[in-house]
Amino acid sequence: MSKGSLNWDEGKIERYYKQGRGQGEGKEYKPWLTVQDVPSTGRVTRIKGWKTERLHHLLSDLEKKFFYTLQWADNVVDIQEQYPLNRDKTVAIAERKKISHPEDRANKTPLVQTTDFFIKITNQGKTEYLARAVKPSTELEKPRTLKKLEIERTYWQEQNIDWAIITELDINNVLASNVEWIHPAFWLDGVIELEADEEKRLLANLVQSILRHNGTVQSLVGQLDQEYRMESGTYLALFKHLLARKQIRTDFAEQKITPHLNIKEFSLSSSLSLASKKVKRHAVR
Repeated sequence: MSKGSLNWDEGKIERYYKQGRGQGEGKEYKPWLTVQDVPSTGRVTRIKGWKTERLHHLLSDLEKKFFYTLQWADNVVDIQEQYPLNRDKTVAIAERKKISHPEDRANKTPLVQTTDFFIKITNQGKTEYLARAVKPSTELEKPRTLKKLEIERTYWQEQNIDWAIITELDINNVLASNVEWIHPAFWLDGVIELEADEEKRLLANLVQSILRHNGTVQSLVGQLDQEYRMESGTYLALFKHLLARKQIRTDFAEQKITPHLNIKEFSLSSSLSLASKKVKRHAVR
């Protein structure tokens, strides 16, 4: 993947602002940095967000794992990655604290500092904002990293925004892995190709079969693929879709979810369970 120029000057920074970088909300937000803009110490990823319906630019595996935990949290409304801080304010903070502000070495241009995640949540009907720096714990052993984080911490403190550092020690890897497994199936487009009526019919078949089946998920979806002459993997994709939509529930935080789990490890949401009972009563008549 080609990268943009790594050099920064005032012209480039002004150009980024004019492009709308770091502006907008939800689907319209544009991160200050994208995977094309910076070298990364880990694998960079672009993932379409459930909550925003846009591609998120994640610059490390650790950022990706944290992103998946945010996707799963019911109270998270919006996720803005690579969020730019006001440069005038960070420069002033650095001067006040006698910390060298990050700058382009060649041009001596002060850089726009970013926070890895700026998060909008709802808490008991109220909107709140969180700022989170995502760093490997080993990075916190580096004096220069700590100084840059001090600028960031002070910046958000002065904005009255809750700020914290997230390391690999704070992330539930089981939860992140489970969300990653089902994530593409949140939207069925691009995973399997079904007409709307067919999708509705197959999902109804799946729900009714979950209520009756006693074996593993793998045996259930395999039987349904054969019974309804669907391409192998169709019903597994539908099962993942219902998991992603939280219509099928299980403990995401404690055990790795695989097709080898018994179907009894899962339960239907109350709304889906009620709908399936109505269908069942109607069928008896």
